[in-house]
Amino acid sequence: MADWQAGDLALCVRVTHPAFPRQRSKRLRIGVVYTVRKVGRPHMKLDGERALVLAEVQPRLSGRGFLESLFVKVTPPAADEWDRETIALLNGNRVPAPADRGLVSQGGGR
Repeated sequence: MADWQAGDLALCVRVTHPAFPRQRSKRLRIGVVYTVRKVGRPHMKLDGERALVLAEVQPRLSGRGFLESLFVKVTPPAADEWDRETIALLNGNRVPAPADRGLVSQGGGR
């Protein structure tokens, strides 16, 4: 199992746990990426299984979360310069524009 923590992205890969084939989650959708809000213990005892409390959807039993085996941890690549600029702009921060070499005076100015 993955080392889950708050803020991780969880891709839903199944809506039925192998131990409970007749209990299908109606709140989750396969292929959707959710954000982990908290990692805890499930309401039932399963070998080493943890529960993921998700930001976007609430489980049937409040605060208990969904079993981690229903998800795969998604790890995005490290941010590059373009990503950092985009994030800064989305957060309302100013980003200096690079100088356009074609507009820069070659003779020492006016």
